Amino acid sequence: MGTDRTEELQIEEKGIKPVDSNNNQAAPLSNVPRGYTDQSRELPRKELGLVFFGLSLVLFMASLDQTIVSVLIPTLGKAFNAPQYIAWVGTSYLLTNTAMQPLYGKLSDIFGRKVAILAAIFFFLLGSLICGAAPTITVLVVGRGIAGVGAGGMISLTMIIISDIVSLRERGKYQGIIGSMFGISAVVGPLLGGVFAEKSSWRWAFYINLPIGVISTIAIFFVLRLPKVVGTRREKLGRIDFLGSFTIVVGIICVLLSTNWGGNEYPWNSVQVIVPYCVGALFLITFLFIEAKVAVEPIVPFRLFRNQSICATYATSFFIGGAFMGAIFFCPLYFQLVMHESATKAGLQLLPLVGGMLVAGIGNGILISKTGRYRPYIWGALVIYVAGAALLSLWDEKSGLDVQIGFLFIVGLGLGGSMQSVV
Repeated sequence: MGTDRTEELQIEEKGIKPVDSNNNQAAPLSNVPRGYTDQSRELPRKELGLVFFGLSLVLFMASLDQTIVSVLIPTLGKAFNAPQYIAWVGTSYLLTNTAMQPLYGKLSDIFGRKVAILAAIFFFLLGSLICGAAPTITVLVVGRGIAGVGAGGMISLTMIIISDIVSLRERGKYQGIIGSMFGISAVVGPLLGGVFAEKSSWRWAFYINLPIGVISTIAIFFVLRLPKVVGTRREKLGRIDFLGSFTIVVGIICVLLSTNWGGNEYPWNSVQVIVPYCVGALFLITFLFIEAKVAVEPIVPFRLFRNQSICATYATSFFIGGAFMGAIFFCPLYFQLVMHESATKAGLQLLPLVGGMLVAGIGNGILISKTGRYRPYIWGALVIYVAGAALLSLWDEKSGLDVQIGFLFIVGLGLGGSMQSVV
C-alpha cells in the first residue's frame, strides 16, 4: 500500500468505494460486483451507542465462554466421573466453532447481518442452556458443539457490523474498545471459573451466558437497522456455496480431530492420526479448487489475494491471534503450576495484561481516528509485543510481583495496540 491514510482502505473492486470520512456518510456504490451487498448505514449517535453496547456484550460473551470453561475442565471430569471423555468438551466446541467461522460472513451477505448474528446468538445460548442442564457427559459434549456453531459467527459478525455502522475514519476508536473485551474476558473468565469451581456450581459457567445473551439480543433486535438484502428466499438460497461449505467444514474437522488426537489418544504416527490428516488435506484442496473454478459466489473470493496489503493483513492477524492465545494459555499455567496460585488468584494476576490492552487498544484507536495513519502504530505495537514475549520467557519460580506486573503490562500494550489496528 503506497500510503497509510485510512481513507484509502478499501476493497479494490470496480464500483466499491470507501466511507467518506469528511461528512461521515457512506459513499454511493455503483456496479457492485456479484456477491457483494451494501448493508452499510451509519446510525445516529444514540442508536449507535445501544447497538455498540449490545455488540460488546456479544464479543465479551463469546470470548468469556472459552476462558471460563478451560478452567473448569478438571472439575467437569470429576463431576461426571468420566475424565477419559472430558477432552471432547473442548474438542466439540473447537470443531464446530472453527468450521462455521468461514460461513457466517457469506451468510450475512446473503440473508443480512442482523439475521445472521441473531441466529449465531440463538445457537450459542441454546448450547449454553443444554450444557448447564446436562445430566451426562454426552449431553454436555453435544451442548458444547451447538454452542460452538453460534460462537463461530459471533466474533466475526461483530467486526463486520461495526464496519457497517461506523465510518472508516471513526472505526479505530470503536474497534479499540471492542477489542478490549478479549482482554477483560481473559481475566474475568479464569476468575469466575475458579469461583464457580470452588464456591458454587460449575453449571453457572454456562447459565451466566443466558442473561448476557438476552440483553445483547434485545439491543440488536430492536435498535440495529440496516438495509435489507434484496431477493426472494429461493434466490438467496441459490447464492449459497453449498459444495464449498461442505468441503471446508469436513476438511477443518478432519484436521482438528487429528491434531487433537495426536500425542494424546493416539501416537502421531498411528493410522488414526495420519488418515484424518490426509482426508482433511484432500477436502481442503478440493475446497480451494471449488472456490477458484466452480463457485459462482465463493466463500473465499480469490480476487482478494491479488491485493498484497490484504494478504499482509491476513498474515499479520494470524500471527497476532496466535500470540494472543499463547499469552492467555501460558500465563495462567505459570501462575498455577510454577507459582502454585489458585485458579481464582491466577485470573487476578492477569489484570496488568488487561490494563495494557485497554490503554493501547483504545489509545491507538483514538490516534488512528485523529491522524488517519495506522501503520506506524501497528509497527510499534508489534515491536513492543515481541519485547514483552521475550521478557515473559525470563520468568522463573523466583520472579517477583513487580517483574510479573511489568512484563504483563508490556505484553498487553503490544497486543492491544496491534490486534484491532490491523482489523
